[in-house]
Amino acid sequence: MDESKEDSVAKLRKVLNNLLKDDDDVDDHDLNKWLIARNYDVSKAEAMFRESMKFRKAKYVDTLFDTYQIAEVLQKYFPGGFVGFDKTGSPVVVELFGQYDMEGIMRSCRRSDLEKVKLFQCEFTVRLWRDQTKKLGKRVDNLTVIFDMEGVGTKFLWKPGLDMYISLIKLLEDNYPEMLKRLCVVNAPAIFPYLWNLVTPLVSPEMRQKIVVLKKR
Repeated sequence: MDESKEDSVAKLRKVLNNLLKDDDDVDDHDLNKWLIARNYDVSKAEAMFRESMKFRKAKYVDTLFDTYQIAEVLQKYFPGGFVGFDKTGSPVVVELFGQYDMEGIMRSCRRSDLEKVKLFQCEFTVRLWRDQTKKLGKRVDNLTVIFDMEGVGTKFLWKPGLDMYISLIKLLEDNYPEMLKRLCVVNAPAIFPYLWNLVTPLVSPEMRQKIVVLKKR
């Protein structure tokens, strides 16, 4: 981290002092993630952090991992999840997007359940990071996502389903900045450019650089 970034981190820590003074888990590296997400605008990073803390409190995110029971329909029809670690010790997650039935899922459970299952997955990942950091003796704080689009067709253009999935992406971007190490899109379909144009405005330039698209042969 260069001097200007260190200065921005120090400024952010100062303006967030009332939230951070009793929290030893948030170090300079963590604060830098919020700054990256807001292009090193300290005021915007502060606002983002404060809004996230409000959100976590309102949604009881800190206790979600221990108290939330994933809805049965999501266990069956929202496939994917943690599959192991890469060579550096970072978690690897598979999202079987092509197997999602967003219309069926949204007709069978509440919006809040979809939000909670994504938050649950993120909190699980954070715990994996802590365990790996302790086990390996080095910081582990990102993950690789394999995003499998096999089976994606025009039914995935159902607007309520697209809107819901896009809102989930925004939810994660707003509350877990810079958690992505790499996102590998596999089996990209013909409609991928259209879907990509919908999602692109929601992700930071830094995140876009971490996305690799592997088209079907």
